[in-house]
Amino acid sequence: MKESKYEGVIKKISPKEIIEKTDPAVEHAYLRVPGKEMVDVSKVSSRDSVDVDMEKTELATRDYSGNYSTLHEHSFVGREEEPMLVATPSGDDLGHFLSQKFGSRQNAMHIAQRDIDTGEVCGYITLRKTKSTQLIEGDLNPFFGYDMSRAIADLDNGKSSNKALDEIVKGFHLQIRYTPAKGFRYESKKLRFVKEDL
Repeated sequence: MKESKYEGVIKKISPKEIIEKTDPAVEHAYLRVPGKEMVDVSKVSSRDSVDVDMEKTELATRDYSGNYSTLHEHSFVGREEEPMLVATPSGDDLGHFLSQKFGSRQNAMHIAQRDIDTGEVCGYITLRKTKSTQLIEGDLNPFFGYDMSRAIADLDNGKSSNKALDEIVKGFHLQIRYTPAKGFRYESKKLRFVKEDL
């Protein structure tokens, strides 16, 4: 934490500040406990994925028994020679968030899309559970079909992926919100945030 201009007052560093200080070439994962600063819980990071360190997660929640939220970044996915930037959750993201094993205390999942060159946050997609959300038992991830539609989003203007995500949101009684950063807007055909003048 850093001191504010008011003597004796400690100001928490905002999630945006924490995110934008890290390398935008790889993804990062964070844990958000109410009232506390966001903590980096990344284990293994790459250009298009990040593994969560469960030991860091347990340490960050050791003195806290309530629910928490997570945040991770999205950069490029898809073909190595012609990568595609997608802000929407992957099948693995959804499987982890909606599993009884890993997601029972996770009430919300935030995804931050970053500019790969500047590291700037372009916007956030938030999925939030409701009282009616039923979690998935066991290790089976049922979102393989959704992942396929997401991979071909550039071929059908995101139609099949948007439809599949809408069905998941309704089927699991989730709430979803798209929050663009200043100067950006969400473009559903591209599944990502773009500059307002594009």
